[in-house]
Amino acid sequence: MNSEYEIQCQHFAALKDKYQANNHQDSSPSSPLYFILRKADLGVELTDFESIYLQKEQLSTTFNSIQKEQQHRMKTRVTLDVEFTKLKSKYKVENYNISWITSPLYFILCKIDSGDFLSEKELNWLVSHGFKQANSIGIETRRFINLKSKYKATEYQDSHPDILLYSILKKIDISERLIESEYKWLQDNQLSETLGFVKQTGNKWNLANASSHLRKADKSELALQLTNNLPLNNIKDNKLKSALLTTRGGAFRDIDKLGDAEICAREAMNYQPDSHHPYTLMGAICFERHQYADGEYWFNEAIKRGANPRDTDSEIKSVLKKTKDEKQRHELVYYLLRKDSYRYAWAKDYLKKQKDKK
Repeated sequence: MNSEYEIQCQHFAALKDKYQANNHQDSSPSSPLYFILRKADLGVELTDFESIYLQKEQLSTTFNSIQKEQQHRMKTRVTLDVEFTKLKSKYKVENYNISWITSPLYFILCKIDSGDFLSEKELNWLVSHGFKQANSIGIETRRFINLKSKYKATEYQDSHPDILLYSILKKIDISERLIESEYKWLQDNQLSETLGFVKQTGNKWNLANASSHLRKADKSELALQLTNNLPLNNIKDNKLKSALLTTRGGAFRDIDKLGDAEICAREAMNYQPDSHHPYTLMGAICFERHQYADGEYWFNEAIKRGANPRDTDSEIKSVLKKTKDEKQRHELVYYLLRKDSYRYAWAKDYLKKQKDKK
């Protein structure tokens, strides 16, 4: 077994190698250099006297190496101090003023923030130091992370349980109906896959609303998957049946399956004859087939049932935008202008833009 002196000699040699001081002849543990290198290795700042000693001993390379390491440690400490401050704020323990170096709280909060389970010892430490709220937030954070994984929302980085996404995912998980702003939030944050999980909930209005928002996000194929095999026989509300069929028909129309779209529209009319939505869909289908007179008929029927003429005009604009054949586009434009040049004045702008392109 090596003596303590031999162990110190080996340690001194290792430190000289680490800090590029091998040219220094003294290898005794009693050397001032050994004391200086040990301080440096522990991260303790050198005194002016110790810095001057290194320079006198022509150990400028050693001095520079120590300086760089200390600067790096200082930056790391500043970074960790900032991170610890953010974590304390996030988990409501701002009044805890002990440094991250001397407290296990920093490492516990890091585990909570990453969704890791705390050990019994760590949980007891939180409780004994009065941090029950941090523990509660940690439990909610872990549940949030699990829900994000379950409903394909992991791309959204923030996992604090105060944000809207957590509330939305909890609603989806218990089949509670979402409100319009929540659908819009998912759509705005490009969480279409999360919307797709609405089919797993028991609330069929969520299904209809999610399908509508997926269509707005150009995810019509996913909307069709969402409304596939609709259990209409198990749904008592005819209004809901009509809404589901209308949004499904709209998705078929988006991908140019007009026959399937028409079947959905007519079936939706049967379930709710007074709703303008399926009639508007039928009007758009007819316009896409270049059956303009038939389309006008269905749009008028929609207006009789409460549709805004601006909405039917918007459908015509969407048809014109989708039409790729230039001859068919011009045919529709001239039809509209002959019908009502004032109401369809925007068609003149379309023709002007086409001329400008040429």
